[in-house]
Amino acid sequence: MYVWRNEAGMRHVKTTAPRSPMSFERIVGPGLTLFVETEIKPPTRWLVVRKRFPWTHFDALYDPVTSGSKLDAIIDDWGFRGS
Repeated sequence: MYVWRNEAGMRHVKTTAPRSPMSFERIVGPGLTLFVETEIKPPTRWLVVRKRFPWTHFDALYDPVTSGSKLDAIIDDWGFRGS
């Protein structure tokens, strides 16, 4: 999973790397490796969420209000917890 910002500062979360060259920090979590653009200030914790509305896509929450490790497993927005 890749997390980066575009020229306008909007965050992108994709399963494929961006087309433009950039540096990434690698964060390994349970069942998931997250590659975060090095220009993004590191949070205490990332939470990757699979959302189903309006279409199935992923989001990476920056310092969500929960407890846990630096990178949590993917959590479905319907409550399913995968790995």
